[in-house]
Amino acid sequence: MSLPPAIPRTLQRYPALGAALYGAVLAACIATSWVTIAQVLHQRAGLAAATDFLAHQQQRWPAARSTVHAGDVPEGSPFIAGQTVTVAGSELLQRVSRAIGSVGGRVMSSQVDVDTARHKPGFISVLVNCELDQPGLQKTLYDLEAGMPFLFVDRLEVQVPESAGASGLARMHVLLSVSGQWQEKP
Repeated sequence: MSLPPAIPRTLQRYPALGAALYGAVLAACIATSWVTIAQVLHQRAGLAAATDFLAHQQQRWPAARSTVHAGDVPEGSPFIAGQTVTVAGSELLQRVSRAIGSVGGRVMSSQVDVDTARHKPGFISVLVNCELDQPGLQKTLYDLEAGMPFLFVDRLEVQVPESAGASGLARMHVLLSVSGQWQEKP
């Protein structure tokens, strides 16, 4: 790239003009560098302030921190497993029966419903008639809905015997419908 002939002649005639032009370009480069460094330092100070604020808030509100531990998440598949829908229905019935039996309840009758006309495709339902006391019913419902596989209590009917009185410790007759999604196991 060549300069027009008038510029080199002007710079030869006025050497101070060339030095001033060089100084101006150098000052512009220094100013640009200074502004850039100042912006980086300002952003860094803002980040440090935000980090301090977050640490302060986490100390102030410990419940807001994420406290999920590996032990808090139930193990297992979220789906009812089985090679066929019949096997999966049996698996669901066993799961519900174990939950009722673990609290001292007694299963009187049960029925597996694999008919998809009343439910969404892929869902299996179990209807169980059982006897439980009130604390056992609470533990059973929690066990079914909080564990794996994901199960849903669709229907709950409780009949308290008249002889229970005010204590409420008598065994209740419970009709419980529980459903879950089936995933074919290879």
